[in-house]
Amino acid sequence: MFLHELRRHPRFPFHAKGELRLKFMAYRGDLIDISLFGALFEPGTVPA
Repeated sequence: MFLHELRRHPRFPFHAKGELRLKFMAYRGDLIDISLFGALFEPGTVPA
């Protein structure tokens, strides 16, 4: 059985800009994927 057959909801593509804050640093980047267990965030090259 393939992993995509185990999913309750089909995956759909999306792309969003966002900002991740860790302590006193803020990183702007792209939110690539999100699930019930976490998110995949791709930070930009320079902290904001």
